[in-house]
Parts: sequence; C-alpha cells; structure tokens
Amino acid sequence: MAGSVIEALLLWAITQHDEPRWKQAMTQAVAHDLMKTRRDDPDRWHLADYVEVAGELGCIGDSTRASARLTKKYRNLIHAGKAQRTGETCNLGTAHIAIGSMDRVVRDLTGKGMLHAGCVP
Repeated sequence: MAGSVIEALLLWAITQHDEPRWKQAMTQAVAHDLMKTRRDDPDRWHLADYVEVAGELGCIGDSTRASARLTKKYRNLIHAGKAQRTGETCNLGTAHIAIGSMDRVVRDLTGKGMLHAGCVP
C-alpha cells in the first residue's frame, strides 16, 4: 500500500508542473537511462517512472529517490511469481522500507512547499 501512496503523491506532484516541464524531465530520465521508454500519459506510468521523473523535477531529493527505488523492488514482491523467482520475501523489514520511503516523499514534497501539514492532495 505504501508504494501505491508514493505513486499517487508523485503523480500529483509531477502534474503540478506544466506539461512541457514534466516532459522535459521525462526526456532527461530516459536519456540518463533511468526510465525505459517515454510515455506521454503519466496516468499510465509505473512507480519507477514517477520516482525518476519526480527526481529530475527536483520534487524529491536523491536519497528519497534511492529509497523509493528500493520500495519499487520490494513492492513487486506482492506478486508470488516475482517473490519465487528472486527468492526474496515480503516481510516486516521490507514493509518498513516502503513506509519509510513514503514518509520521505511526504517530507520532501512538504519541504518544497508542494504539500502543507494536514493537507492531502
């Protein structure tokens, strides 16, 4: 669930920028090999795409970006096949990473003035 909250917050944050700006950030993410393909509809992106474009836009800092990348890795463990292939399990530790990443995203967005205490987009 924390990964879904991160997705929602970052989608919201990205779309607070005008389209040419987030498209430029998307192009930069693709050029830096952080995003696999350009998709011009943010509603169709994946968690990894939101993390990288939000990072390029400066919505989240580098350490939050790294933390959110881990969340993406662990979020995929809800798929039984993925967990079996990787030999990893979803447990309390991976849940703490996801919740911590969600908190970091909220703090970064609040610090940038995009969110306000007590305000949920």
